[in-house]
Amino acid sequence: MIEKIYEISCDNCSHSINHAFYRPTIKDLKEDNIICYKGKQFCCEECLEEYKRAHKKSVNIPIHIDDSIVQ
Repeated sequence: MIEKIYEISCDNCSHSINHAFYRPTIKDLKEDNIICYKGKQFCCEECLEEYKRAHKKSVNIPIHIDDSIVQ
C-alpha cells in the first residue's frame, strides 16, 4: 500500500511540526496550534519573529540637507 503523508515543518528552523494524511487547510493548522503567517508555517513565536527579522525589507528614504540628497 502506498500512502501519501504531508509533513508540516517550520519554515524557519525546518523542525517537523506535524504529519497529516490529507492536505491540511489553514484552519486545520491553526487547530493544531501551528502559527501561520503569509503562507508560511512556524513551530513557535520565536521562529516567527526570527523569520520576520531576517526578511524585513529595508526602506531607503532620501534625506534633503542643504539642497543636496543624502541616502
